[in-house]
Parts: sequence; C-alpha cells; structure tokens
Amino acid sequence: MANYREPQWLLPNEKNLQYPAAGATQGSGLTADRHSLYSMDFSGTDHINYGSPSELLTTGGLSVSWWMKTTVTANDALILMDDYGAGNRNWQIVHLSSGNVIRFYVFGSPNAFVLANTSINDGNWHHVVCTYEPSTALKIYIDGSLDNSNTTSIPATRNNSAANLRIGKDDFGNYYT
Repeated sequence: MANYREPQWLLPNEKNLQYPAAGATQGSGLTADRHSLYSMDFSGTDHINYGSPSELLTTGGLSVSWWMKTTVTANDALILMDDYGAGNRNWQIVHLSSGNVIRFYVFGSPNAFVLANTSINDGNWHHVVCTYEPSTALKIYIDGSLDNSNTTSIPATRNNSAANLRIGKDDFGNYYT
C-alpha cells in the first residue's frame, strides 16, 4: 500500500481533522479524519486499489485531476479504471517512457486516446487534468493550459463494465514511482 507523506504535505487549508471537540476551533466538520488531503508516496512496488466503485460506472463524460512530481523515464501506471484480465476496460492514464508524456486512453466504440506534448519528468510539481467529452474530445491539460486534444473518432460512450479503480499499478505489473 502506498504511504501517506508526513504532515508537512497537508494542503494549505489544513481541514484534514475530524469534527472539533467541544471548545476546539479546528476541524473540518466531518465525522472522520480526511486522509485524502495528504500526498501519497509511491515506491514502485505499491499501489491503491479502490475496487469497483459503482459511482464511476457511467458512460458519460469524465474528468480526472491530480498533482504529480517525477523524474522517472519508464512506463508507469498512474490512474486507471481497468481490469484487463477480466476484459473490463473503462479508461486509463499512464506515464509513457517514450517522450516521458501522459497518455489518456478511453475504451469504447471506438477506443480513443490522446498523448500529451509536454514531458513532465523534470522533478517539479505539475497539475494534470484529463477530460473526456462524449463524441467530442479527449483533452490533457498541464499546469492550467491545454496541452493536447484528440477530436477524431471519440466514442459516444465509454465502457462501463465493472473494473478496478487503481492508482499506481496497471494490469501488467507496471507500478508508478
């Protein structure tokens, strides 16, 4: 399992704490701690598997957003909803060794993908957003700017078969580092 980073990696709003105790002034108002406000550190041998969340089994549009920092030049799985061995493939985002770029792939009829133009393995933090607009476009944004898009043969719907949502590992044993 990927490790939570030390508390200095908390987001600036620091609303990661559960509902404050009587008389306390800090807390998010939630009933449990929000670990999602921590960064994750992937060592190349671990990942997060969320199972098959039914909320993501739709055929409509999709946006995925994250921050990443890497110097790796190998094929790495980033975020995917894919269970290749079972034949269930919805979408995947990988970091490719060829050009050190992001590839966003949507499985449907037809399958479609877009490759980023910008290499981001420079050791700096980058904000990446991938969007799928049915029948319209696949897009990759890097650091707030449109980096590349594909508007040719974009599926009207994406596959919605049950598949594992994973961060950091693909079905072929490639881990993110």
